[in-house]
Amino acid sequence: MVVEQLGQRIVRGDFAREGALPTEPELSAELGIGRNVLREAIKVLVSKGLVEVRPKTGTRVRSSDNWNILDPDVVGWISLDGSDLQNARDFVEFRRIIEPKASYLAALRATEDEIATIQRAFDSLSACIGHPEKIPSADIKFHRSIYDASHNAVLRHL
Repeated sequence: MVVEQLGQRIVRGDFAREGALPTEPELSAELGIGRNVLREAIKVLVSKGLVEVRPKTGTRVRSSDNWNILDPDVVGWISLDGSDLQNARDFVEFRRIIEPKASYLAALRATEDEIATIQRAFDSLSACIGHPEKIPSADIKFHRSIYDASHNAVLRHL
């Protein structure tokens, strides 16, 4: 919960871009949590590239160029308000570059079970017509089924 709240606030720009976060005692008091919980949350945010911790300067927000934009949490936080159209365009471009080759590999390597999984995922995605709230989950399952069927470790990681 703390990671989620702080991550959203960082991405939204509630803290100065590349500026310092409030001190541990201030954030702990504001969020109503212990300092150990806050420290663990900060470690998670460091791993996602959102903040850095340095002696004497404290915890600072990193520039968005350093954020792990493939991290599912970061993607979710960026897209919460729907205002980042450039990020959406970047993902569409990425998909247009990667997915034709991923599909090609899946066509060459997929097992019968994987082909059935892709078909089910496609059917689920098709059933989302008229239900836009269901599209993100179904879309992820569809594309993941193709990446998995490619038998390429890097694509599976995506």
